[in-house]
Amino acid sequence: MVHEFIMIAILSFLTLPTACALNGNGQQSFETYDGWKAFELVTQGDTLGGFEMPGNMDGIGAYLLEGGEEIRVLVNHESPYECDIKNDASVTSLILSRSSFISTIQNILSGNSKELNNNNIITSMSLAYNTFRLKDGSLATQKDFKTPFQWFCSGSIHKPNKFGDNTGFVDQLYIFGEEAPAEWGNGRFFALHESTLHLISGVGSGDATKIQGGMNGLMEDALENVAMVDTGESGHVILVCSPDYGSKALKIYVGIKGFRTNGESCGECTDDEDFLARNGLAFGSTFYMQGSLPTKGGTFDSGTFGTDFNSAVTAEKLEDVATSPLQPTKVVLAEQLTGVYEIDLDIKFTDGVFSAATSSFSITKLDITITNPDNVEWAADGCIYAVSDDATGSVVRMMPDGTVDTIAASNCEATGIVDISAVLDLDPSSVFLINSMACPSSMSVLLNPRIEFSTPDPTSHPTTSPTKAPTSTPTQQPSRFPSLSPSLAPKSQSTTPVPTVQPTGIPTIQPSINPTQQPLSNDPTITPSLNPSTNPSSAPTLLPSSSITSTSTPPVTFTTITPTISSSETNSPSSATGSDTQSIGDLVDQL
Repeated sequence: MVHEFIMIAILSFLTLPTACALNGNGQQSFETYDGWKAFELVTQGDTLGGFEMPGNMDGIGAYLLEGGEEIRVLVNHESPYECDIKNDASVTSLILSRSSFISTIQNILSGNSKELNNNNIITSMSLAYNTFRLKDGSLATQKDFKTPFQWFCSGSIHKPNKFGDNTGFVDQLYIFGEEAPAEWGNGRFFALHESTLHLISGVGSGDATKIQGGMNGLMEDALENVAMVDTGESGHVILVCSPDYGSKALKIYVGIKGFRTNGESCGECTDDEDFLARNGLAFGSTFYMQGSLPTKGGTFDSGTFGTDFNSAVTAEKLEDVATSPLQPTKVVLAEQLTGVYEIDLDIKFTDGVFSAATSSFSITKLDITITNPDNVEWAADGCIYAVSDDATGSVVRMMPDGTVDTIAASNCEATGIVDISAVLDLDPSSVFLINSMACPSSMSVLLNPRIEFSTPDPTSHPTTSPTKAPTSTPTQQPSRFPSLSPSLAPKSQSTTPVPTVQPTGIPTIQPSINPTQQPLSNDPTITPSLNPSTNPSSAPTLLPSSSITSTSTPPVTFTTITPTISSSETNSPSSATGSDTQSIGDLVDQL
């Protein structure tokens, strides 16, 4: 992200359609082109059930909850910074009514938006987590988190069995990190599962380099985002890591599933403390991607994996990464100063062990004309989307045939674009969530003009990976995310400005399509369809959220508690109700 934030006059788009502000504050964050439409979903300062929406919205992830009637949206806050210096970085959980969301989309497309209100869509708003676990699986204590969270940037949703049966993660995860510079201790990486935040960066007492080489553990760095690629087997996970600051060097993390941080096997690793082990995030090693970025569009450079930092692919502003759903060994990368790139990884294993010596990758510079590219998304129709971290806030689409067009623009930095078409049972590239870093920050919905509402065959819009559909269903579906009491809303900290530093996602929802399907364009013969009654996704059970606060300098320490969930809370209504659960913020106040 560009953090030398410049306040500018609102750009004038006199002939373009205007985004509809549903919460009544009149803010219009995005202008749209070529028939695309937009409406605002939530804005910094909006309140629901006593929870106030923080600012600096960045990375986004979304998935369907159990029963198919509600959608959970996760959004990162790149705080403390500019328009929100009173809060530390956090992740907000929004619960959306799927039927109300669909109804709103229909009304917007028909031009009937006068009576709409976003509270009909958002039924719950809260902090996304209430429990912390360290890399070894133990519950965190006040000794473990001595600094506030800093600058959560982009993020990525990863479904279970992402590339086929027993591939990728076992559980559904939302991965993100702190884009913190070296002088602040580098950045920590986190994985959010249900309402538990897991620390995944760092090393344990075991040494994975004795098995597969590299540098032990998942190295801390000023992370922008990670992209998971298909390993072609079931025993490992591989993440492409893009750090905006810190090392500024591209890396891969190769995790070995089923092993604890001490290197011991835990079998199926069913215990809570073995959560990271069963997902390959407790024991593994990191490799630099050794090579360089090509300088001209259409050209490529090849590279290898190793431990030589001086040979690593480095750049001043490495930004977001996203995996191709159709070719999941490929990743799109934004580098803010030089352009957008495609990375193709050729991963090899020898006798079940990752082989850095025989694995390789290539990087191609794409012919996408966009200034200051930041967040990216690779949709399951093959289209690549990139947004600008500048005064234009442009949203650019590159079609599989190389055609490039601009579909929307904001009056400042646009962030966090993600295709959520799958959770609405729509064809890829139909509906996107996107954030604006304006003051106040806001989240909007972008609508493709070729959306059509019909009743498709239940198998016409599957939501598993398009290349290797699982032969069995994911382990468990998420339940209703319980409401929070007003007492669990984030508490403001001192408004004393934090030191000025260089802080700054994109989650990937990967529906399944026919590989020959054409992307949504302005061709009226291409018509996605929507069935509000289907349940296209599944994922793990959710717990209630709590809140967390910290003060300005000196930083506070964190204490963790797992609240008790009563049956009445689990089945609570959509808006926030009373609760006796003690928040993490309350515990901090007691220290």
